[in-house]
Amino acid sequence: MKTKEQKSLDRYCRQAQKACPPAFRRRLAQDLREHAAEFMEADPTHTVAQFLKQAGTPAQFAENFTACLSPAEQQRLIHRRHRARTASLVIGGVLLALVLALCLYIFIESDPFATYTEIISAIHIGFKCNVRKVIK
Repeated sequence: MKTKEQKSLDRYCRQAQKACPPAFRRRLAQDLREHAAEFMEADPTHTVAQFLKQAGTPAQFAENFTACLSPAEQQRLIHRRHRARTASLVIGGVLLALVLALCLYIFIESDPFATYTEIISAIHIGFKCNVRKVIK
């Protein structure tokens, strides 16, 4: 179970992440927790509340964090986010194609005596019948 101090640090971290560009949020949370741990290790009497007071508002912390990142580091984090998004889209597309192929396979296999040409001709006949009904 989390202590009050851990909950307040988590809440501060979420607020700071909201004030930060999406590509930098994970790194911001990591750095924030590292700074808090270092602050409290430096003097055992320090508390999370003192750290948060020294860090300023979450928006200020996020702004300082982004200002401290080098342009190369910013580009690296942005490209990492884009690669992750692209990978998830590709995986989603492949899964969708597999599901559609499985559905088609089940549809074809539902009539074990029908051949591929019979299925195609049944689709054409059905289409012609529907067209004739619409024309009449």
